[in-house]
Amino acid sequence: MSLFRLYHNRFLREEAPDNGGGGNPNPPAAPGRPSLADPVPDPNTAPANPPADPPPANPEPGKTEPPAQEDYVLAFDETFTGDETLQNLLTETGKAHGLPVEGLSAFIKDMDTRMAANAAEQQRAQEAAMNEAWSKLDGEWGRDSDARQMRAVQMAARLCRMAGVEQSVFNEMGIADHPAMYKILDAVGRLLDEPALPVPPGRQEQQARGEAQRMMHDPEHPDYAAFHNSDDPRFAEVRTKYMRLMGA
Repeated sequence: MSLFRLYHNRFLREEAPDNGGGGNPNPPAAPGRPSLADPVPDPNTAPANPPADPPPANPEPGKTEPPAQEDYVLAFDETFTGDETLQNLLTETGKAHGLPVEGLSAFIKDMDTRMAANAAEQQRAQEAAMNEAWSKLDGEWGRDSDARQMRAVQMAARLCRMAGVEQSVFNEMGIADHPAMYKILDAVGRLLDEPALPVPPGRQEQQARGEAQRMMHDPEHPDYAAFHNSDDPRFAEVRTKYMRLMGA
């Protein structure tokens, strides 16, 4: 073979690198890319240095362990509106969930105060509504208001005797002083032809009727309780007094 042909044979000669230097026959792989020159890694082989577990978090400053069961006592002052059963229930709930005594006691006191204030507001609203209803009824009945109220009282007694029940049932039902109940019993009295009691004229008679009204509607009146309780020993006496004041 001639030297010319041997020189130009690309399989027999070694080409020079482009950069003109001797060159590295095994250049490093690009960062982040596996080199084809490296052996295939075994997936079942754990890394030589596994990452260490992170250190445990530091406990929160000021955080203490919940109190022992025998030391778990909630604070209930004299303003608490619940009974002993509710106190025990709240205490057992706090124990079961590990709630802090001081925080739970403050929460209970705040909620109880709010509920008491709400109940008082509702009571005032009910009393205002009752007074407004009575004013409306007095305006509707006019001069006959006292007589028709007395007719309602008579009908209440009469119907209770007919039914064989105590007249105190009206108190138990919470309707003894409701103006709507007076209107119903007055209507029943008119259906049964129960005559309305006459209202005596004059200043003295007006004062007497005012006293009778206080007996019926004013809880502070000394005869109020006996007037509305048929089991009271003075019930008959007070009812007779009421009839006399009304001019019966």
